[in-house]
Amino acid sequence: MKIGIKIVTFFVFPFLIVGCTPRNMSVSVVDKTIGDGKTVEDGDIAVIDYNGLLPSGRTFDNTDARGPFCFVVGT
Repeated sequence: MKIGIKIVTFFVFPFLIVGCTPRNMSVSVVDKTIGDGKTVEDGDIAVIDYNGLLPSGRTFDNTDARGPFCFVVGT
């Protein structure tokens, strides 16, 4: 249980770890495929495929193995 708490603390509150300094960070989005359907509105279900890359080019997360990320827009 303590390991789980430490992992959650690391990802949710990284600034609480002793010796850790916050850094300026940014997110860049590259649309590889832009759909031509209707614009999503609140209540619609969005289906997203993505690849999360670090500045080094290494993948840290993607939807390739587990399938697309789905959510209801506006909730």
